[in-house]
Amino acid sequence: DLVCTEMVSSEALVRNSRKTERLLRFDDFQRPISAQIFGAKPEVMADAAAIVGSSGVDLIDINVGCSVPKILKSGSGVALMRDPDLLSQIMRRVVESAGVPVTVKMRAGYEKNSCDCVFVAKLAEEFGVSAVTVHPRYGVDRFRGKSDWSLIRSVKETVAVPVIGNGDIDSPAAALRMIDETGCDAVMVGRAALGNPWLFGDISAALNGGSPAETTRPDRQEIGKVLLWHYRMTVHESQGDPVRRFRKFAAWYSRGLPGSMGFRNWINAVRTDAAFRAAVVDFFRVSDAE
Repeated sequence: DLVCTEMVSSEALVRNSRKTERLLRFDDFQRPISAQIFGAKPEVMADAAAIVGSSGVDLIDINVGCSVPKILKSGSGVALMRDPDLLSQIMRRVVESAGVPVTVKMRAGYEKNSCDCVFVAKLAEEFGVSAVTVHPRYGVDRFRGKSDWSLIRSVKETVAVPVIGNGDIDSPAAALRMIDETGCDAVMVGRAALGNPWLFGDISAALNGGSPAETTRPDRQEIGKVLLWHYRMTVHESQGDPVRRFRKFAAWYSRGLPGSMGFRNWINAVRTDAAFRAAVVDFFRVSDAE
């Protein structure tokens, strides 16, 4: 298993942003851990890679997949797939500076009929990248529609480095099906794990011979306990407003439970730590004792 940090700005890292440096904190029990960086300037990305590589992480991942407008405006994320020459410079400089293996996460392309994931994967391999992750939706599509797993297969058939598949993996059965259909070496889970961290264990069990139909969805109280543990970590690490940041996570944890719609409306209206904890305790019928 591999844990990846939040996406970290290369510009902020090089400017010694304390807020950004906090995103790189981790504990040894989380290893192996990959730190994902983004940016559009080769020299800045190289300097950031050197900083991150010396922080003790096991891998560095270059983000070539983010489709958030703010990131695209900076020329970073999937916008780099529109400029393969610039992306090549970034990959080469990061690999030279990192001191640890480098991976690249990409999309199918920025848009159809543009530089695609097969071409970028070949470039990445040429510049010494150790593995590639493919999310087979185009940048302009963001998360609309279904991901095209055949593109993952095309990348796998083209390069010798390990290929990690991503996109629409929301169950152990989906993970096994992706591996079977694409031949990918591993799978990456993102949005489906929001509010459901038990998904990782279920997929791992299925990959090791367990039944793909078996899923772990704890009872309401256990979900509430994990939610509060997660929230306390956010309070400890956050420099901003932890309640505002965590309300969406609380809503995700409630998915599928009776009364979840009312809880989401309630939790999105709270403003204080005490009100947040009271809402969670009431809905999940759990103690707030640490």
